[in-house]
Amino acid sequence: MEYSFTESFLVKGLYSRGFRSPYLNELYLVPPRNKNLKAEIVNSYEIGTEFKNDDFVFNVTGFVMKGDNLIQKVPPLKNVGEYEFKGVELYLSYFFNKFVDAQAGYTYFDAGEHTQGRPQDKIDLNVNFNISRWSLALNGMYVGNYYAKDEKQDRLDDFAVVSAKLSFAVNDNIKLFVDGENLTNQEYEIFLDREADKYPITKMPGAAVYFGTQIKF
Repeated sequence: MEYSFTESFLVKGLYSRGFRSPYLNELYLVPPRNKNLKAEIVNSYEIGTEFKNDDFVFNVTGFVMKGDNLIQKVPPLKNVGEYEFKGVELYLSYFFNKFVDAQAGYTYFDAGEHTQGRPQDKIDLNVNFNISRWSLALNGMYVGNYYAKDEKQDRLDDFAVVSAKLSFAVNDNIKLFVDGENLTNQEYEIFLDREADKYPITKMPGAAVYFGTQIKF
């Protein structure tokens, strides 16, 4: 539901109910599989506001997610009962001109006791440049208050990653690009749902550069 006070300002609310069935690998394939897993159920509530004009968009959204049968590696995989997640999202977008635009987003996520693999703070920044056939995209991401276990145990290091992609459109169907990931060579780990070094955490690769071609048919 949305209500516009003016052409530039509106408020909105949302309710949804959904479920996630267990994946096949969670049920039958590799440890810590559990064939008795039940589907997760979630009720989501959101309320927010948005201000926009031709060049500028800013919105704030608060959310609450209440559910049951949360699937989590404890270990082993099992349904850990009722849960409640809540938080707020901020988003800002601005078009400086036809050549440059930028976006920024921040998410605060309160997972309660279920903090395993769910960062509390996340920031995303994007700046895009487009001149003739050339385009350059700069991206930054920060993750903080990130844990490998529930109850805020085994905190992983905060990290920030910077990436960039430069591309050139040869024509409407062919594009050449250079893609640089983790350009600052940041050392960091992320949570993955698999066993590694006694915990499901994985060390991510350092700086990398890729060259490629995109072809549309």
